[in-house]
Amino acid sequence: MSIFALQVLSRTAHPQADALDVYAFGAPGRDDVQVVGNRERVH
Repeated sequence: MSIFALQVLSRTAHPQADALDVYAFGAPGRDDVQVVGNRERVH
């Protein structure tokens, strides 16, 4: 199993939920991915 670090490219408010954010992540040589996360539990 490979492990690699992702960089947070952006964080925006979810358009339909006040308690959620949409994060964009990227890494060299990898496709960017979007993840929906809970705004209350940011680490």
